[in-house]
Amino acid sequence: MPQMFPDDTGFVAVIPADDTSQDTQIGDTLAFDYDKKQFVIVDGTPVLCSRAAAVRQWIHLMLITHLDRFMVYEGTAFGHTGEQLIGMRQVPPGFIHSELAREIREACALCPAIDRADNFTFDRRDRLLHITFTVTLKETGEALEVSEIVG
Repeated sequence: MPQMFPDDTGFVAVIPADDTSQDTQIGDTLAFDYDKKQFVIVDGTPVLCSRAAAVRQWIHLMLITHLDRFMVYEGTAFGHTGEQLIGMRQVPPGFIHSELAREIREACALCPAIDRADNFTFDRRDRLLHITFTVTLKETGEALEVSEIVG
């Protein structure tokens, strides 16, 4: 009887070389307008954003994503639990701020272009929390100021 699947004789396993130069690279990123909830298109062509804009876009997506709420992000540590933390009135604000800063630092470590996130400041606005922090890029050392509202 003929075999349904070919055997693996004659195949040579190819093991990729350790190439760390790609660790900090971000590929082409399409610009996304979060207010309009659509990609930016000019004359029928999607607009590519710069490296810094791509990192800002990545951070914004991370900050609007609740940790493990969506199946596509489950188990990836992408997102944060800010919605739950901000609503806790019995918990001291210092705990909420330090916990959010820790979660954001850990999530930023997932982005290959980000070296670190620090200098966090928090400002409570009713049921929302305005977070400002600095992100330093790996290759250039460029510092990006990030200011977002969470909650």
